[in-house]
Amino acid sequence: MIEQNKQRARLNQQRLEREKRERLLAAQEQARAAQELERQSEEQASRQVINAAAQPVRVPPTPIQPAAPALTVARICDQAGNFFAREVCRLRECNKASQASDPICVNFRRMEENNRALQQTE
Repeated sequence: MIEQNKQRARLNQQRLEREKRERLLAAQEQARAAQELERQSEEQASRQVINAAAQPVRVPPTPIQPAAPALTVARICDQAGNFFAREVCRLRECNKASQASDPICVNFRRMEENNRALQQTE
């Protein structure tokens, strides 16, 4: 009986030592897994930083502003007081290159050409 108790105690001691080694190995494996997970998250974070730096910055498109109504000779000279002031304003504006295609300026040029043609025939 004493021998049986000694053998049980020895087997129990061996079992306890084996369980202790298994717990130690499990803890080491868990620590390695945690380190690997941390390393992977650091790599992913560095890849995201590199990818973010490589991607062009997206600037939202500027909203398209409606074009301001074109300033025609008529609009510019409507504020000139009387008939003579308005005609002088129209002549002055029609001398500008930016107003060359304005209908009033085209009409002035035709009238001027007609007047020159009449003066030459006289």
